[in-house]
Amino acid sequence: MEPVEEKQHDELPFDQWLSIHRLQYLLDQWSLIFDQGFSRSGRSGGEHLPLLPEIAHHPTIVELDRLLGELFLYEPVAYAHEKAYRVSVEWRLVTVMRPFRLPSGKKILREVDERQRLVPSWVNRYRVAEADAWLADNFDGEVFIPKPLWKALTEPARVA
Repeated sequence: MEPVEEKQHDELPFDQWLSIHRLQYLLDQWSLIFDQGFSRSGRSGGEHLPLLPEIAHHPTIVELDRLLGELFLYEPVAYAHEKAYRVSVEWRLVTVMRPFRLPSGKKILREVDERQRLVPSWVNRYRVAEADAWLADNFDGEVFIPKPLWKALTEPARVA
């Protein structure tokens, strides 16, 4: 069995996530975190700055943003691979066949919509893992997932 650190966050139950897995999840959600569709909050000041969503002011997000800037300066190749694989990731929705067990115990295959990452061909997963490890090693403090993202991750969706 491979060590927990080498698995991706989406391969583990939440209670087994280490800091590196929480960072992977946050980076995969990076475009949503800074999406202007979230409720906006402003920091008062004399300059006109676009308002960032409140979630962008969370201490974990601020620290991760700072570290991404440092990664760009100190490890530009790892940064480029991390950015392409996680930060600027594009997704597609595909229909796949997955096994499903009926209440009777019978196993069937059924169609399920699944989100798949679109990865440029030049991205090297070793470089992505290197960047993930660098971010986890240099993160100052505990990695917390902001409440709106945690609720979206752990609570079932409400259907109106």
